[in-house]
Amino acid sequence: MNRKFPISIFILILSFVCLFSHSPARAQYKKAILVVGDHSNKTMTQRENALKNYLVHYRQKSGNDSSTLPVFVYDFNHPQVREYCKKQLGIHKSDLLFLGIVTARGNLPTKVHLKVADPKDLEKNARLVLEKFKSRVASGVIFVTSDPPGAKVWLEKTYKGKTPVKIRGVPKGDYTLTLVKAGFSKIRKSVYIKGNDVVNVRAAMSSTTGRLAVSSTPSEAQVYIDGAYKGKTPLTLKSISPGEHSVLMKKGDMKWEGSALVIKGKSSKVSGTLEKTAIAMVTPTPKTPTPAPTKIHIDYTPPTPGAGTEVVEAFIPKSQTNAIFQVTATNIEEVSSIKDYYKPKPGSKFVVVYLQQQNISNAVQIYTGKFSLVDQKNSSFEALDKLSNFWLVVLRPGGMNMGYLVYEIPEDSKPMSVVLHGMNMAPLSVSLK
Repeated sequence: MNRKFPISIFILILSFVCLFSHSPARAQYKKAILVVGDHSNKTMTQRENALKNYLVHYRQKSGNDSSTLPVFVYDFNHPQVREYCKKQLGIHKSDLLFLGIVTARGNLPTKVHLKVADPKDLEKNARLVLEKFKSRVASGVIFVTSDPPGAKVWLEKTYKGKTPVKIRGVPKGDYTLTLVKAGFSKIRKSVYIKGNDVVNVRAAMSSTTGRLAVSSTPSEAQVYIDGAYKGKTPLTLKSISPGEHSVLMKKGDMKWEGSALVIKGKSSKVSGTLEKTAIAMVTPTPKTPTPAPTKIHIDYTPPTPGAGTEVVEAFIPKSQTNAIFQVTATNIEEVSSIKDYYKPKPGSKFVVVYLQQQNISNAVQIYTGKFSLVDQKNSSFEALDKLSNFWLVVLRPGGMNMGYLVYEIPEDSKPMSVVLHGMNMAPLSVSLK
């Protein structure tokens, strides 16, 4: 290179280069394809744009990209670019439209190695110069594997696929590989290609999640982690975020509740013995009404129960249906305690509603909703999950879920209806009167 050539021109030249490449981090000597046109000439500019399109097309077809096969475009019309092309590269106006192979330092061409004379057939010459480029440039192969496999790989800023992957046609130089996989830490590795060699890169990826093994007695219990259904026991969850998680296992009228601590990169275990959750009901005993003394009178009126007398009526099951579910309230009871231990707050009472919910649609219902209790004042109450045994489940078409829900309501409240709040559906109300 001519040392007398002003350094300011180098800087200006870079500002007028249309660059189709991503250079490696360090400024390496490399081969590149150079196109020089004259942007003051409309016809030449049109031919230049067509030539660039052909170059990009055949570059992609060959399996290369801008990181391994750069294309530089110069505007000869700019005075300082024109001066540099003449003195340093030996390119004159009579050579335009210029197409050739050059040695480049970073983004700056320094020497012409091949010149295509008068490229009239733009597509043919674009294809030929790419073939010449490949034959003149020593290139290597990077074979990337990872543990576990399936990591996405970038060479510099160009995506290359998932491991295991072979990256071919990589020119001599320094490069950065980036590997990314969900649930694992990102990895960056530096790679140096000497020439026509094969470089093996293996990455051991560190997990950012943990594993959780869940077992139960008896087995085949449904497992819910933080309220989300995960499958049936025995179950191993391979990607769980670190931290403490709630665990619910249930099978029929049995369940187990607890928690599990998951540690990053470690395997944790949780097991439980399921127990029945039947409710010990305390039902008021009907009293025999004492009839009032019979009077001989023409206007005889039947006797009515006296003070303190209770009349217990059987509850008639009631159903309601929409396009997704049929919900049936099979019974409702008011009790003074649950399991002879849990008692309502002062001024409140327990109401137990027995329910059946069936999927009558043709699709699997993953979210089957929640039920609220509504009283005569239109006040709404949520069920006590700790005392109930009717939970969210996955229902296949025709599948049914049965159980009971326990509500705590004021003593003066009268249960009027139970309402199902589901997804993508209006609330479904079932009368309790």
